[in-house]
Amino acid sequence: MDSTNPIEPSGGAPPTTESPPDASRTWAWQWVFPAARCYRDRESGGLFRHNVHESLIQRNMHQAVVAAGIGKRATCHTLESSFATHLSLDGYDIRTVQELLGHSDVKTTLVYTHVLNRGGRGVRSPADRLGAARPRVEASRDEGRD
Repeated sequence: MDSTNPIEPSGGAPPTTESPPDASRTWAWQWVFPAARCYRDRESGGLFRHNVHESLIQRNMHQAVVAAGIGKRATCHTLESSFATHLSLDGYDIRTVQELLGHSDVKTTLVYTHVLNRGGRGVRSPADRLGAARPRVEASRDEGRD
């Protein structure tokens, strides 16, 4: 951590024995929603931030749903479910979705595959794409003959 600017711009957790030496500059070790206030670490003397409390994000999500006039219940988990569902619909494999959501067990991720049960409409033949690859010829050779 830079001694002239001990508070990293994106927040950041205090260094621990598990954190890599460049943790203060690595995205994976930063808070996505840093708290407004800082605290001084007793051991290092550095200034750090915690993440905002989850209840604040949940409250803001609720206020946004109400302000948007959405009649159904929507939570932060709704956003996660929507993200996973759209990844699945776009053809991402289940292991990729599992990794992006941070699920340790693929069974947890498999919950989102229920939307893929589209019957025959969910299967596309490679032949379906052949017409899209070349422009269609509008007029046939026999047109214009009487």
